[in-house]
Amino acid sequence: MTPPLNAFSLWDHQREAVLKLREYVKAYQKGTTDRAALVHVPTGAGKTGIIALLTRLTPSVENALILAPRLALRDRLGRDVESRFFQKLGKSPALSKIPKAVQVWDSPPKKGTIDGLEDTVVIATIQAFHRWSTRPGGAKGPKDRIDLLVIDEGHCEPAPQWRQVLRTVSKPTVLFTATPYRNDLKTFNIDYDYAVGPYPPRCARRENPPPAQRAGPADPGVPGCVCGRRARPVPEALRHDGRGRPERPPRDHQV
Repeated sequence: MTPPLNAFSLWDHQREAVLKLREYVKAYQKGTTDRAALVHVPTGAGKTGIIALLTRLTPSVENALILAPRLALRDRLGRDVESRFFQKLGKSPALSKIPKAVQVWDSPPKKGTIDGLEDTVVIATIQAFHRWSTRPGGAKGPKDRIDLLVIDEGHCEPAPQWRQVLRTVSKPTVLFTATPYRNDLKTFNIDYDYAVGPYPPRCARRENPPPAQRAGPADPGVPGCVCGRRARPVPEALRHDGRGRPERPPRDHQV
């Protein structure tokens, strides 16, 4: 039995993101969208928790694949999604009550490993998945066995070689990134009805845990923010000129 989200002490935006992404998974499975979802979340604002909750607690997902662009990120995700995120929470069911096993794949999966996938979250690097998919008899099996694809550092996804492989995975796909834009004009394949965030950067401070773990009320002036601080306005010199470029300050402007 899948524990409900209210069994975990979470930030409001983490809970809202998971619920919205569950809606996206259902919409994709029903055929009402064929594009990816996007989660725009700043570093330190609980991105890994959203990934762990989404992949392990979504009832309509049996197997999930999480891809990261670096080995260190892959290994950290493996530890966090398997146990560390849940152990750090002020309130969480026992690990034995949380469904799905977690596997970190270093080498190309064998057919028996793929066929035996059941209630599993697999974590690998994007580069490894690219290699498996582009060689003869490559990663066709994993594509068929997963129900959800999650890409960490999702701004890497539009890169030509990677998108050729990743966009052939005809499964619900969620991109997580703190920077959902590229300077090379490569485009994302996003359904913006399922673009979540951005979340208040001030919520990313480590000294501000979820409400169940901290004393004092949230700042009522910042909707959905638990950090107790108001967002700072964007300086005039950093505002955009309407064409996606920062405006240049006057020559006599003191920065």
